[in-house]
Amino acid sequence: MRAAVRSVAPGGDSAEVVLALPVDAAVGPLSLRIVTPKGVSRPAWIWVDPFPSVPEREPNDDPSEAGEAGRVPAGLTGTIDRPGDCDSWRAAVRQGAVWAFDCVAARAGSALVPVVEVRDAAGRVLASATEEDGPLVHRFAWDGVCFVSVRDARGGGGAGYAYRLVTGPVPVIQRHMPLGERPGEVVGLEFEGANLGRTRRARVAIPRESAGVFWASVETEHGPSLPIALLVDPAPVLGHTETDATMPLPAEAANLDGVFQRFPSARFFFRGVPGRPLTIRLSRGRAGSPVVGRLVLRAANGAVLASAEGDGGREAILLCDPPAAGLYTLEALNSSGRTGPDCAFRLSVRPALPDFRLLLDDDRVLVPAGGTALVRVAAERLHGHAAAISLVARGAPAGVEFRGGTAPPGASFMVATFTATAGAQPGTAGLVRLRGISGAGSGRVTREAAAGPPAENPGRLRPDAAEAPALPVAVVEDAGCFRLTIAPGQVTLPPGGRTELTVRAVRQPGPGNAIGLDALAVPAGVSLRPGRIAAGRTTGRLQLAVQPGTPAGAYGLAILGRMGDEVRPAPLVRVLVLAAKRGTPRGQPARL
Repeated sequence: MRAAVRSVAPGGDSAEVVLALPVDAAVGPLSLRIVTPKGVSRPAWIWVDPFPSVPEREPNDDPSEAGEAGRVPAGLTGTIDRPGDCDSWRAAVRQGAVWAFDCVAARAGSALVPVVEVRDAAGRVLASATEEDGPLVHRFAWDGVCFVSVRDARGGGGAGYAYRLVTGPVPVIQRHMPLGERPGEVVGLEFEGANLGRTRRARVAIPRESAGVFWASVETEHGPSLPIALLVDPAPVLGHTETDATMPLPAEAANLDGVFQRFPSARFFFRGVPGRPLTIRLSRGRAGSPVVGRLVLRAANGAVLASAEGDGGREAILLCDPPAAGLYTLEALNSSGRTGPDCAFRLSVRPALPDFRLLLDDDRVLVPAGGTALVRVAAERLHGHAAAISLVARGAPAGVEFRGGTAPPGASFMVATFTATAGAQPGTAGLVRLRGISGAGSGRVTREAAAGPPAENPGRLRPDAAEAPALPVAVVEDAGCFRLTIAPGQVTLPPGGRTELTVRAVRQPGPGNAIGLDALAVPAGVSLRPGRIAAGRTTGRLQLAVQPGTPAGAYGLAILGRMGDEVRPAPLVRVLVLAAKRGTPRGQPARL
Protein backbone atom coordinates (compact mmCIF):
# COMPACT_ATOMS: atom_id res chain seq x y z
CA MET A 1 0.00 0.00 0.00
CA ARG A 2 1.16 3.54 -0.75
CA ALA A 3 -0.16 6.55 1.15
CA ALA A 4 0.43 10.26 0.66
CA VAL A 5 -0.90 13.33 2.46
CA ARG A 6 -2.52 15.54 -0.18
CA SER A 7 -3.39 18.49 2.05
CA VAL A 8 -3.53 19.57 5.69
CA ALA A 9 -6.15 21.91 7.14
CA PRO A 10 -4.82 25.34 8.24
CA GLY A 11 -5.40 24.50 11.89
CA GLY A 12 -3.61 21.18 11.51
CA ASP A 13 -6.57 19.22 12.90
CA SER A 14 -7.39 17.28 9.72
CA ALA A 15 -5.68 16.04 6.57
CA GLU A 16 -6.62 14.56 3.21
CA VAL A 17 -4.79 11.30 2.55
CA VAL A 18 -4.62 9.46 -0.78
CA LEU A 19 -4.21 5.67 -0.63
CA ALA A 20 -3.13 3.39 -3.47
CA LEU A 21 -3.93 -0.28 -2.86
CA PRO A 22 -2.54 -3.08 -5.04
CA VAL A 23 -5.11 -5.14 -6.93
CA ASP A 24 -4.29 -8.17 -4.80
CA ALA A 25 -4.63 -6.33 -1.47
CA ALA A 26 -6.08 -8.41 1.34
CA VAL A 27 -9.75 -7.77 2.06
CA GLY A 28 -11.05 -6.78 5.48
CA PRO A 29 -10.10 -4.03 7.93
CA LEU A 30 -6.95 -1.98 7.32
CA SER A 31 -5.59 0.44 9.93
CA LEU A 32 -4.03 3.75 8.94
CA ARG A 33 -2.09 6.12 11.20
CA ILE A 34 -0.50 9.48 10.45
CA VAL A 35 2.97 10.11 11.87
CA THR A 36 4.35 13.63 12.28
CA PRO A 37 7.16 15.14 14.38
CA LYS A 38 4.46 15.95 16.96
CA GLY A 39 3.16 12.40 17.34
CA VAL A 40 1.25 9.49 15.85
CA SER A 41 -2.51 9.42 15.42
CA ARG A 42 -5.04 6.93 16.67
CA PRO A 43 -5.87 4.32 14.01
CA ALA A 44 -8.34 5.14 11.25
CA TRP A 45 -9.90 1.92 9.98
CA ILE A 46 -10.55 1.37 6.28
CA TRP A 47 -12.57 -1.51 4.91
CA VAL A 48 -11.14 -3.21 1.82
CA ASP A 49 -13.34 -5.26 -0.53
CA PRO A 50 -13.44 -5.94 -4.29
CA PHE A 51 -16.32 -3.55 -5.10
CA PRO A 52 -16.23 0.04 -6.46
CA SER A 53 -17.21 2.87 -4.12
CA VAL A 54 -20.10 5.31 -4.53
CA PRO A 55 -19.96 8.25 -2.06
CA GLU A 56 -23.14 9.76 -0.66
CA ARG A 57 -24.40 13.19 -1.62
CA GLU A 58 -26.40 15.22 0.88
CA PRO A 59 -29.26 15.83 1.30
CA ASN A 60 -30.37 12.22 1.23
CA ASP A 61 -32.48 11.83 4.39
CA ASP A 62 -35.77 11.27 2.59
CA PRO A 63 -36.50 8.68 -0.15
CA SER A 64 -37.42 11.60 -2.44
CA GLU A 65 -33.78 12.75 -2.10
CA ALA A 66 -32.24 9.28 -2.19
CA GLY A 67 -28.81 8.94 -3.77
CA GLU A 68 -28.37 6.77 -6.83
CA ALA A 69 -26.59 3.50 -6.26
CA GLY A 70 -25.61 3.43 -9.94
CA ARG A 71 -24.03 0.33 -11.36
CA VAL A 72 -24.06 -2.54 -8.91
CA PRO A 73 -22.56 -4.29 -7.08
CA ALA A 74 -21.08 -1.26 -5.37
CA GLY A 75 -19.99 -0.05 -1.96
CA LEU A 76 -22.22 2.85 -0.95
CA THR A 77 -20.24 4.99 1.49
CA GLY A 78 -21.57 7.64 3.83
CA THR A 79 -21.78 8.99 7.37
CA ILE A 80 -24.71 9.30 9.77
CA ASP A 81 -23.40 12.74 10.62
CA ARG A 82 -25.88 13.87 13.27
CA PRO A 83 -28.24 12.25 15.79
CA GLY A 84 -31.40 11.04 14.07
CA ASP A 85 -29.87 11.19 10.58
CA CYS A 86 -30.93 8.59 8.02
CA ASP A 87 -29.25 8.06 4.64
CA SER A 88 -31.38 6.87 1.71
CA TRP A 89 -30.32 5.22 -1.53
CA ARG A 90 -32.27 4.04 -4.58
CA ALA A 91 -31.56 1.38 -7.18
CA ALA A 92 -33.30 -0.26 -10.11
CA VAL A 93 -34.07 -3.95 -9.61
CA ARG A 94 -35.40 -6.80 -11.74
CA GLN A 95 -37.95 -9.45 -10.87
CA GLY A 96 -36.29 -12.58 -9.48
CA ALA A 97 -32.97 -10.84 -8.78
CA VAL A 98 -31.31 -11.79 -5.49
CA TRP A 99 -29.51 -8.88 -3.86
CA ALA A 100 -27.24 -8.72 -0.83
CA PHE A 101 -26.98 -5.71 1.50
CA ASP A 102 -23.93 -5.84 3.78
CA CYS A 103 -23.37 -2.79 5.98
CA VAL A 104 -19.82 -2.48 7.30
CA ALA A 105 -19.52 -0.23 10.35
CA ALA A 106 -18.11 -1.76 13.56
CA ARG A 107 -15.86 -3.99 11.44
CA ALA A 108 -14.16 -0.80 10.24
CA GLY A 109 -13.99 0.91 13.63
CA SER A 110 -17.16 3.00 13.24
CA ALA A 111 -19.31 3.95 16.23
CA LEU A 112 -22.41 3.29 14.11
CA VAL A 113 -24.73 0.42 15.05
CA PRO A 114 -26.44 0.25 11.65
CA VAL A 115 -29.99 -0.73 10.85
CA VAL A 116 -30.52 -1.40 7.14
CA GLU A 117 -34.05 -1.35 5.73
CA VAL A 118 -35.10 -2.24 2.18
CA ARG A 119 -38.39 -0.68 0.99
CA ASP A 120 -40.51 -0.68 -2.14
CA ALA A 121 -41.67 2.45 -3.97
CA ALA A 122 -44.71 2.68 -1.66
CA GLY A 123 -42.49 2.77 1.42
CA ARG A 124 -43.31 -0.75 2.67
CA VAL A 125 -40.43 -2.44 4.49
CA LEU A 126 -39.44 -5.58 2.59
CA ALA A 127 -36.53 -6.65 4.82
CA SER A 128 -34.27 -5.26 7.54
CA ALA A 129 -31.11 -6.30 9.38
CA THR A 130 -28.28 -5.10 11.60
CA GLU A 131 -24.56 -5.65 11.06
CA GLU A 132 -24.55 -8.38 13.71
CA ASP A 133 -27.20 -10.27 11.69
CA GLY A 134 -24.79 -10.69 8.79
CA PRO A 135 -25.54 -9.76 5.16
CA LEU A 136 -29.20 -9.15 4.35
CA VAL A 137 -30.26 -11.22 1.30
CA HIS A 138 -33.54 -10.45 -0.52
CA ARG A 139 -35.20 -11.73 -3.70
CA PHE A 140 -37.26 -9.09 -5.52
CA ALA A 141 -40.69 -10.09 -6.83
CA TRP A 142 -41.07 -7.22 -9.30
CA ASP A 143 -39.31 -4.88 -11.71
CA GLY A 144 -38.93 -1.36 -10.44
CA VAL A 145 -37.09 0.76 -7.90
CA CYS A 146 -36.13 -0.16 -4.34
CA PHE A 147 -35.02 2.15 -1.58
CA VAL A 148 -32.40 1.31 1.02
CA SER A 149 -31.90 3.31 4.22
CA VAL A 150 -29.18 3.30 6.88
CA ARG A 151 -29.61 4.71 10.41
CA ASP A 152 -28.13 4.22 13.87
CA ALA A 153 -30.02 1.77 16.09
CA ARG A 154 -29.60 4.12 19.07
CA GLY A 155 -30.43 7.31 17.21
CA GLY A 156 -26.84 8.56 17.39
CA GLY A 157 -24.71 10.27 14.79
CA GLY A 158 -21.52 12.25 14.21
CA ALA A 159 -18.21 12.24 12.36
CA GLY A 160 -17.34 8.78 13.69
CA TYR A 161 -20.54 7.13 12.38
CA ALA A 162 -19.31 6.11 8.95
CA TYR A 163 -20.48 3.08 6.97
CA ARG A 164 -19.94 1.15 3.77
CA LEU A 165 -23.03 -0.60 2.36
CA VAL A 166 -22.16 -3.19 -0.27
CA THR A 167 -25.28 -3.53 -2.42
CA GLY A 168 -26.36 -5.51 -5.46
CA PRO A 169 -26.50 -9.04 -6.89
CA VAL A 170 -23.17 -9.85 -5.27
CA PRO A 171 -22.11 -13.42 -4.44
CA VAL A 172 -22.59 -13.99 -0.72
CA ILE A 173 -21.52 -17.00 1.35
CA GLN A 174 -24.14 -17.55 4.05
CA ARG A 175 -22.90 -20.86 5.46
CA HIS A 176 -19.47 -22.47 5.32
CA MET A 177 -17.50 -25.27 6.92
CA PRO A 178 -15.03 -25.45 8.49
CA LEU A 179 -15.21 -22.12 10.29
CA GLY A 180 -11.46 -21.58 10.10
CA GLU A 181 -8.01 -23.12 10.38
CA ARG A 182 -4.58 -22.76 11.93
CA PRO A 183 -2.16 -19.99 10.88
CA GLY A 184 -0.09 -20.91 7.84
CA GLU A 185 -2.51 -23.64 6.69
CA VAL A 186 -4.72 -23.95 3.61
CA VAL A 187 -8.37 -24.52 4.47
CA GLY A 188 -10.71 -26.32 2.10
CA LEU A 189 -14.10 -24.59 2.38
CA GLU A 190 -17.49 -25.98 1.48
CA PHE A 191 -20.23 -23.37 1.40
CA GLU A 192 -23.75 -22.31 0.41
CA GLY A 193 -25.24 -18.93 -0.30
CA ALA A 194 -26.64 -16.69 -3.02
CA ASN A 195 -25.38 -15.72 -6.48
CA LEU A 196 -22.59 -18.31 -6.29
CA GLY A 197 -23.41 -20.12 -9.54
CA ARG A 198 -21.96 -23.60 -9.41
CA THR A 199 -19.14 -22.62 -7.05
CA ARG A 200 -19.48 -24.55 -3.81
CA ARG A 201 -15.87 -25.17 -2.79
CA ALA A 202 -12.72 -23.12 -2.49
CA ARG A 203 -9.27 -23.31 -0.92
CA VAL A 204 -8.03 -20.37 1.11
CA ALA A 205 -4.46 -19.92 2.38
CA ILE A 206 -4.31 -18.36 5.85
CA PRO A 207 -1.12 -16.33 6.38
CA ARG A 208 1.24 -17.55 9.05
CA GLU A 209 1.08 -14.24 10.95
CA SER A 210 -2.74 -14.25 11.17
CA ALA A 211 -4.42 -14.33 14.58
CA GLY A 212 -8.03 -14.24 15.67
CA VAL A 213 -9.80 -13.60 12.37
CA PHE A 214 -8.73 -13.70 8.73
CA TRP A 215 -11.01 -12.11 6.13
CA ALA A 216 -11.25 -13.77 2.73
CA SER A 217 -13.17 -13.14 -0.51
CA VAL A 218 -13.78 -16.25 -2.61
CA GLU A 219 -13.75 -16.10 -6.41
CA THR A 220 -17.05 -17.57 -7.69
CA GLU A 221 -18.65 -18.17 -11.06
CA HIS A 222 -20.27 -14.72 -10.77
CA GLY A 223 -17.31 -12.80 -9.39
CA PRO A 224 -15.76 -12.22 -5.95
CA SER A 225 -17.87 -12.87 -2.89
CA LEU A 226 -18.51 -10.63 0.06
CA PRO A 227 -15.61 -11.10 2.53
CA ILE A 228 -16.17 -13.81 5.14
CA ALA A 229 -14.46 -14.12 8.51
CA LEU A 230 -12.41 -17.27 9.08
CA LEU A 231 -11.48 -18.09 12.66
CA VAL A 232 -7.73 -18.48 13.17
CA ASP A 233 -6.41 -20.46 16.12
CA PRO A 234 -3.25 -22.55 16.67
CA ALA A 235 -5.22 -25.63 17.79
CA PRO A 236 -6.28 -28.26 15.19
CA VAL A 237 -9.76 -27.92 13.66
CA LEU A 238 -12.01 -30.97 13.67
CA GLY A 239 -15.42 -31.45 12.10
CA HIS A 240 -18.34 -32.42 14.34
CA THR A 241 -20.80 -34.93 12.89
CA GLU A 242 -24.26 -34.31 14.31
CA THR A 243 -25.75 -37.24 16.23
CA ASP A 244 -27.98 -37.85 19.22
CA ALA A 245 -25.33 -40.17 20.68
CA THR A 246 -22.72 -39.11 23.22
CA MET A 247 -19.38 -38.64 21.45
CA PRO A 248 -15.83 -38.60 22.88
CA LEU A 249 -14.40 -35.18 23.68
CA PRO A 250 -10.93 -34.60 22.18
CA ALA A 251 -8.21 -35.43 24.68
CA GLU A 252 -5.90 -32.70 23.37
CA ALA A 253 -6.43 -29.03 22.48
CA ALA A 254 -8.83 -28.81 19.53
CA ASN A 255 -11.62 -26.81 17.89
CA LEU A 256 -14.81 -28.66 16.90
CA ASP A 257 -16.80 -26.94 14.15
CA GLY A 258 -20.40 -28.04 13.77
CA VAL A 259 -24.03 -27.09 13.20
CA PHE A 260 -27.10 -27.58 15.38
CA GLN A 261 -28.91 -28.84 12.27
CA ARG A 262 -31.48 -31.25 13.78
CA PHE A 263 -30.74 -31.17 17.50
CA PRO A 264 -30.23 -28.06 19.68
CA SER A 265 -27.53 -29.83 21.70
CA ALA A 266 -24.48 -32.07 21.41
CA ARG A 267 -23.13 -34.38 24.15
CA PHE A 268 -19.55 -35.47 24.79
CA PHE A 269 -17.93 -37.73 27.35
CA PHE A 270 -14.39 -37.58 28.73
CA ARG A 271 -12.36 -39.16 31.49
CA GLY A 272 -11.63 -36.50 34.09
CA VAL A 273 -8.55 -36.47 36.28
CA PRO A 274 -8.25 -34.27 39.38
CA GLY A 275 -5.67 -31.54 38.91
CA ARG A 276 -6.06 -31.55 35.11
CA PRO A 277 -8.79 -28.99 34.43
CA LEU A 278 -10.13 -28.16 30.96
CA THR A 279 -11.33 -24.82 29.60
CA ILE A 280 -14.32 -25.26 27.27
CA ARG A 281 -15.66 -22.45 25.08
CA LEU A 282 -18.83 -22.53 22.99
CA SER A 283 -19.34 -19.71 20.50
CA ARG A 284 -21.48 -19.03 17.50
CA GLY A 285 -19.53 -19.75 14.38
CA ARG A 286 -20.20 -16.59 12.40
CA ALA A 287 -22.20 -13.37 12.29
CA GLY A 288 -25.89 -14.10 11.94
CA SER A 289 -25.73 -17.49 13.64
CA PRO A 290 -28.65 -17.65 16.13
CA VAL A 291 -26.64 -19.73 18.58
CA VAL A 292 -26.77 -18.66 22.22
CA GLY A 293 -24.26 -21.03 23.76
CA ARG A 294 -24.75 -22.93 27.01
CA LEU A 295 -22.41 -25.52 28.55
CA VAL A 296 -23.36 -28.06 31.22
CA LEU A 297 -20.96 -30.42 33.00
CA ARG A 298 -22.50 -33.56 34.52
CA ALA A 299 -21.17 -36.35 36.70
CA ALA A 300 -21.64 -40.01 35.73
CA ASN A 301 -24.93 -40.10 37.68
CA GLY A 302 -26.30 -37.11 35.73
CA ALA A 303 -25.87 -34.55 38.51
CA VAL A 304 -25.01 -31.05 37.25
CA LEU A 305 -21.57 -30.00 38.51
CA ALA A 306 -21.18 -26.70 36.66
CA SER A 307 -22.71 -24.67 33.84
CA ALA A 308 -22.06 -21.49 31.85
CA GLU A 309 -24.13 -19.49 29.38
CA GLY A 310 -23.17 -16.96 26.74
CA ASP A 311 -24.88 -13.65 26.10
CA GLY A 312 -26.03 -13.29 22.51
CA GLY A 313 -22.88 -13.38 20.42
CA ARG A 314 -20.62 -13.80 23.45
CA GLU A 315 -19.15 -17.23 24.03
CA ALA A 316 -19.99 -19.49 26.96
CA ILE A 317 -16.85 -20.36 28.96
CA LEU A 318 -16.71 -23.25 31.42
CA LEU A 319 -13.80 -24.41 33.56
CA CYS A 320 -14.13 -28.19 33.97
CA ASP A 321 -12.20 -29.16 37.10
CA PRO A 322 -13.04 -32.81 37.88
CA PRO A 323 -13.42 -33.41 41.63
CA ALA A 324 -12.53 -37.09 41.21
CA ALA A 325 -11.27 -39.49 38.58
CA GLY A 326 -14.02 -40.88 36.37
CA LEU A 327 -16.28 -40.31 33.39
CA TYR A 328 -18.02 -36.97 32.88
CA THR A 329 -20.48 -35.65 30.32
CA LEU A 330 -20.30 -32.24 28.69
CA GLU A 331 -23.41 -30.91 26.98
CA ALA A 332 -23.17 -28.05 24.48
CA LEU A 333 -26.54 -26.43 23.80
CA ASN A 334 -28.12 -23.68 21.78
CA SER A 335 -30.25 -22.24 24.58
CA SER A 336 -32.44 -20.42 22.04
CA GLY A 337 -33.69 -23.88 21.03
CA ARG A 338 -33.31 -23.10 17.34
CA THR A 339 -31.96 -25.60 14.84
CA GLY A 340 -31.15 -25.46 11.14
CA PRO A 341 -28.29 -24.85 8.70
CA ASP A 342 -27.60 -21.34 10.06
CA CYS A 343 -26.92 -22.56 13.62
CA ALA A 344 -23.14 -22.93 13.30
CA PHE A 345 -21.00 -23.25 16.41
CA ARG A 346 -17.42 -23.80 17.50
CA LEU A 347 -16.55 -25.81 20.60
CA SER A 348 -12.99 -25.15 21.77
CA VAL A 349 -11.24 -27.51 24.19
CA ARG A 350 -8.05 -26.51 25.98
CA PRO A 351 -6.14 -27.95 28.90
CA ALA A 352 -6.36 -25.23 31.57
CA LEU A 353 -2.59 -24.80 31.84
CA PRO A 354 -1.01 -21.86 33.65
CA ASP A 355 -1.18 -18.89 31.29
CA PHE A 356 -1.36 -15.10 31.23
CA ARG A 357 -2.56 -12.13 29.19
CA LEU A 358 -0.84 -8.73 28.84
CA LEU A 359 -2.67 -5.42 28.40
CA LEU A 360 -1.03 -2.07 27.66
CA ASP A 361 -2.41 1.20 28.98
CA ASP A 362 -2.42 2.83 25.52
CA ASP A 363 -2.31 1.94 21.83
CA ARG A 364 0.77 4.05 20.98
CA VAL A 365 4.02 5.28 22.54
CA LEU A 366 5.36 8.80 21.96
CA VAL A 367 9.06 9.08 22.79
CA PRO A 368 10.42 12.65 23.16
CA ALA A 369 13.60 13.21 21.15
CA GLY A 370 16.53 12.61 23.50
CA GLY A 371 14.14 11.50 26.23
CA THR A 372 12.23 8.51 27.55
CA ALA A 373 8.64 7.21 27.42
CA LEU A 374 7.18 4.86 30.02
CA VAL A 375 4.90 1.92 29.16
CA ARG A 376 2.69 0.35 31.82
CA VAL A 377 1.72 -3.29 31.34
CA ALA A 378 -0.91 -5.21 33.31
CA ALA A 379 -0.56 -8.98 33.56
CA GLU A 380 -3.69 -11.09 34.00
CA ARG A 381 -2.67 -14.47 35.33
CA LEU A 382 -4.78 -17.50 34.42
CA HIS A 383 -5.17 -20.99 35.85
CA GLY A 384 -2.70 -20.56 38.67
CA HIS A 385 0.12 -18.96 36.69
CA ALA A 386 2.56 -17.50 39.21
CA ALA A 387 5.98 -17.44 37.50
CA ALA A 388 7.94 -14.32 36.59
CA ILE A 389 7.09 -12.63 33.26
CA SER A 390 9.77 -10.75 31.31
CA LEU A 391 9.09 -8.20 28.58
CA VAL A 392 10.95 -8.20 25.26
CA ALA A 393 10.36 -6.10 22.15
CA ARG A 394 11.02 -6.42 18.43
CA GLY A 395 10.79 -3.70 15.79
CA ALA A 396 11.82 -0.55 17.70
CA PRO A 397 12.53 2.33 15.30
CA ALA A 398 16.08 3.42 14.56
CA GLY A 399 17.63 5.36 17.40
CA VAL A 400 15.20 4.05 20.04
CA GLU A 401 16.34 1.73 22.85
CA PHE A 402 13.93 -0.59 24.65
CA ARG A 403 14.37 -1.71 28.25
CA GLY A 404 11.87 -4.28 29.42
CA GLY A 405 10.90 -4.93 33.00
CA THR A 406 9.89 -8.12 34.75
CA ALA A 407 6.79 -8.96 36.73
CA PRO A 408 8.07 -10.96 39.72
CA PRO A 409 6.31 -14.21 40.62
CA GLY A 410 2.65 -13.49 41.35
CA ALA A 411 2.86 -9.77 40.40
CA SER A 412 0.28 -8.28 38.05
CA PHE A 413 2.05 -5.10 36.92
CA MET A 414 5.31 -4.20 35.21
CA VAL A 415 6.86 -1.36 33.25
CA ALA A 416 9.13 -0.81 30.28
CA THR A 417 10.79 2.22 28.71
CA PHE A 418 11.63 3.44 25.22
CA THR A 419 14.49 5.97 25.03
CA ALA A 420 15.35 8.03 21.96
CA THR A 421 18.98 8.94 21.38
CA ALA A 422 19.94 12.54 20.81
CA GLY A 423 20.25 11.83 17.07
CA ALA A 424 16.81 10.22 16.67
CA GLN A 425 14.75 12.41 14.37
CA PRO A 426 11.18 13.40 15.32
CA GLY A 427 8.77 11.64 12.95
CA THR A 428 10.72 8.37 13.07
CA ALA A 429 8.31 5.53 13.83
CA GLY A 430 8.01 1.76 13.88
CA LEU A 431 5.57 -1.02 14.74
CA VAL A 432 6.79 -2.85 17.81
CA ARG A 433 5.71 -6.29 18.97
CA LEU A 434 5.82 -6.34 22.75
CA ARG A 435 5.96 -9.85 24.13
CA GLY A 436 5.88 -11.43 27.57
CA ILE A 437 7.93 -14.59 28.21
CA SER A 438 7.56 -16.85 31.22
CA GLY A 439 9.07 -20.20 32.13
CA ALA A 440 11.43 -22.38 30.14
CA GLY A 441 11.47 -25.57 28.11
CA SER A 442 8.11 -27.30 27.71
CA GLY A 443 6.60 -24.94 30.31
CA ARG A 444 7.57 -21.79 28.42
CA VAL A 445 4.65 -19.44 27.70
CA THR A 446 4.92 -16.51 25.28
CA ARG A 447 2.11 -13.97 24.79
CA GLU A 448 1.95 -10.72 22.84
CA ALA A 449 0.59 -7.65 24.59
CA ALA A 450 -2.73 -6.22 23.45
CA ALA A 451 -2.84 -2.45 23.08
CA GLY A 452 -5.34 0.29 23.32
CA PRO A 453 -8.59 1.44 24.90
CA PRO A 454 -11.92 -0.34 24.20
CA ALA A 455 -13.66 0.32 20.91
CA GLU A 456 -16.42 2.96 20.94
CA ASN A 457 -18.85 0.62 19.23
CA PRO A 458 -20.75 -1.46 21.80
CA GLY A 459 -21.25 -4.31 19.34
CA ARG A 460 -19.15 -7.45 19.34
CA LEU A 461 -17.53 -6.90 15.95
CA ARG A 462 -14.05 -5.39 16.27
CA PRO A 463 -11.64 -4.55 13.44
CA ASP A 464 -8.61 -5.20 15.65
CA ALA A 465 -9.70 -8.83 16.02
CA ALA A 466 -8.12 -9.32 12.61
CA GLU A 467 -4.98 -7.31 13.31
CA ALA A 468 -1.77 -8.84 14.63
CA PRO A 469 -0.88 -7.01 17.87
CA ALA A 470 1.61 -4.25 17.14
CA LEU A 471 2.39 -1.09 19.08
CA PRO A 472 3.23 2.10 17.14
CA VAL A 473 6.29 3.79 18.67
CA ALA A 474 7.23 7.24 17.37
CA VAL A 475 9.90 9.82 18.18
CA VAL A 476 8.33 13.26 18.75
CA GLU A 477 9.52 16.79 19.41
CA ASP A 478 10.37 17.31 23.07
CA ALA A 479 8.27 20.09 24.58
CA GLY A 480 9.12 19.27 28.20
CA CYS A 481 11.07 21.30 30.72
CA PHE A 482 13.55 18.53 31.49
CA ARG A 483 14.55 14.96 30.75
CA LEU A 484 16.36 12.37 32.84
CA THR A 485 19.20 9.90 32.45
CA ILE A 486 20.33 7.38 35.04
CA ALA A 487 23.52 5.44 35.81
CA PRO A 488 24.19 2.66 36.11
CA GLY A 489 21.44 1.16 33.93
CA GLN A 490 21.91 -2.27 35.53
CA VAL A 491 23.01 -3.34 38.98
CA THR A 492 23.71 -6.76 40.49
CA LEU A 493 23.11 -7.17 44.21
CA PRO A 494 22.92 -10.02 46.71
CA PRO A 495 20.12 -10.10 49.27
CA GLY A 496 21.03 -7.46 51.86
CA GLY A 497 23.12 -5.47 49.34
CA ARG A 498 22.79 -1.78 48.53
CA THR A 499 24.07 0.69 45.97
CA GLU A 500 23.64 4.25 44.74
CA LEU A 501 21.98 5.45 41.52
CA THR A 502 22.91 8.77 39.93
CA VAL A 503 20.12 10.65 38.15
CA ARG A 504 21.00 13.52 35.84
CA ALA A 505 18.58 16.11 34.48
CA VAL A 506 18.95 17.92 31.17
CA ARG A 507 17.02 21.13 31.75
CA GLN A 508 15.48 23.27 29.05
CA PRO A 509 15.71 27.06 29.32
CA GLY A 510 13.15 28.21 31.86
CA PRO A 511 12.37 27.45 35.50
CA GLY A 512 15.17 25.64 37.30
CA ASN A 513 12.98 24.34 40.10
CA ALA A 514 13.76 21.29 42.17
CA ILE A 515 12.91 17.90 40.67
CA GLY A 516 11.49 15.28 43.02
CA LEU A 517 12.66 11.70 42.38
CA ASP A 518 10.63 8.60 43.15
CA ALA A 519 10.08 5.12 41.74
CA LEU A 520 7.22 3.22 40.09
CA ALA A 521 6.67 -0.54 40.25
CA VAL A 522 9.20 -1.14 43.01
CA PRO A 523 9.34 -4.93 43.38
CA ALA A 524 8.79 -6.56 46.75
CA GLY A 525 12.08 -6.89 48.61
CA VAL A 526 13.66 -3.87 46.87
CA SER A 527 13.61 -0.48 48.58
CA LEU A 528 14.39 2.95 47.18
CA ARG A 529 14.54 6.09 49.26
CA PRO A 530 12.94 9.06 47.39
CA GLY A 531 15.35 11.84 46.53
CA ARG A 532 15.57 15.12 44.63
CA ILE A 533 17.61 17.20 42.27
CA ALA A 534 17.98 20.56 43.95
CA ALA A 535 16.84 23.75 42.26
CA GLY A 536 19.35 24.89 39.68
CA ARG A 537 21.27 21.60 39.91
CA THR A 538 21.45 18.74 37.40
CA THR A 539 22.38 15.73 39.57
CA GLY A 540 20.62 13.76 42.29
CA ARG A 541 21.33 10.45 44.01
CA LEU A 542 19.09 7.59 45.13
CA GLN A 543 19.87 4.82 47.59
CA LEU A 544 18.82 1.36 46.39
CA ALA A 545 18.76 -1.66 48.68
CA VAL A 546 17.76 -5.30 48.42
CA GLN A 547 16.27 -6.72 51.56
CA PRO A 548 17.55 -10.00 53.06
CA GLY A 549 15.48 -12.94 51.86
CA THR A 550 14.59 -11.36 48.50
CA PRO A 551 14.29 -14.14 45.88
CA ALA A 552 16.88 -14.23 43.13
CA GLY A 553 15.73 -12.85 39.78
CA ALA A 554 15.69 -9.92 37.38
CA TYR A 555 13.58 -6.90 38.24
CA GLY A 556 12.77 -3.61 36.51
CA LEU A 557 12.71 -0.28 38.30
CA ALA A 558 11.23 2.91 36.83
CA ILE A 559 12.49 6.23 38.21
CA LEU A 560 10.20 9.25 37.81
CA GLY A 561 11.09 12.91 38.11
CA ARG A 562 8.43 15.48 39.02
CA MET A 563 8.69 19.26 38.62
CA GLY A 564 5.37 20.92 39.24
CA ASP A 565 2.77 19.14 37.09
CA GLU A 566 5.34 17.66 34.73
CA VAL A 567 6.40 14.04 35.28
CA ARG A 568 9.21 12.50 33.22
CA PRO A 569 10.67 8.98 33.42
CA ALA A 570 14.29 7.91 33.31
CA PRO A 571 15.32 4.80 31.35
CA LEU A 572 14.46 1.59 33.18
CA VAL A 573 17.02 0.25 35.65
CA ARG A 574 17.48 -3.53 35.68
CA VAL A 575 18.13 -4.97 39.12
CA LEU A 576 19.62 -8.48 39.17
CA VAL A 577 19.27 -10.12 42.58
CA LEU A 578 21.70 -12.96 43.21
CA ALA A 579 20.85 -16.16 45.03
CA ALA A 580 21.69 -15.91 48.71
CA LYS A 581 24.86 -17.69 49.81
CA ARG A 582 25.58 -19.02 53.26
CA GLY A 583 27.90 -16.76 55.15
CA THR A 584 27.55 -13.81 52.80
CA PRO A 585 27.83 -10.64 54.92
CA ARG A 586 24.99 -8.20 54.64
CA GLY A 587 25.55 -4.83 53.11
CA GLN A 588 28.41 -5.88 50.83
CA PRO A 589 29.04 -3.47 47.93
CA ALA A 590 27.26 -3.92 44.66
CA ARG A 591 28.94 -5.52 41.66
CA LEU A 592 28.31 -3.07 38.79
